[in-house]
Amino acid sequence: FYSSVGWYNSENNTRIILGFFFLIWANDTLAYLVGIAIGKNKLFERISPKKTWEGFFGGLIFSLLISFVLTELLSMKWNYNFSVFLGILLYLGGVCGDLFESSLKRMASVKDSSGMIPGIGGVLDTMDSLLVNAPLFYFIVNFYKKYEGLL
Repeated sequence: FYSSVGWYNSENNTRIILGFFFLIWANDTLAYLVGIAIGKNKLFERISPKKTWEGFFGGLIFSLLISFVLTELLSMKWNYNFSVFLGILLYLGGVCGDLFESSLKRMASVKDSSGMIPGIGGVLDTMDSLLVNAPLFYFIVNFYKKYEGLL
């Protein structure tokens, strides 16, 4: 993963990997905070009772903002259209990963996937976005490297 994505345009861009981690964890955190602050309408109550539509759209907006900021701060060599595409896709991938992990917990009739990190819901809750987004990010960046002019 690192060797393929981290070497972008023949240049070691560790910042791509760091930006990826920052983006997915910031998205998850900011969607949670927006949902706590103003959330009223449940997204998928049966699967994840605390998720709200307000948190979903708040997280999406922050995902786009963070994508732009990271593109600028980390001096990425891709354009802003790609930043929008990447921000939206990784956000949706994170939400899907979170809902999938929540559905597994519901099927197993457990509230938390472990007690190692109290209050967070377990180790899987910190990694669910990563499980979906790591392969997605790998394919997106490699696609962009190959077909740079399309986005």
